[in-house]
Amino acid sequence: MIDSEQAQELADAAERDISALRGMGEATMFADEIFGFHVQQAAEKLLKAWLALRGSLPAVARSGIWRLCWTC
Repeated sequence: MIDSEQAQELADAAERDISALRGMGEATMFADEIFGFHVQQAAEKLLKAWLALRGSLPAVARSGIWRLCWTC
């Protein structure tokens, strides 16, 4: 079942992570792993949004990207 509402919520959440990344652009106070965390979060949320639009977002998607990859 296509879940456009969930897809939009996930895309909005990804945009917030991307906004955080933009704010970190020139700031040297952010460690690489903090920047990387937000990159990973944005990518994961966008992937989940795409899956929700396709109607193929499994329940395991809430458990993390690695488990999601192994089930698809």
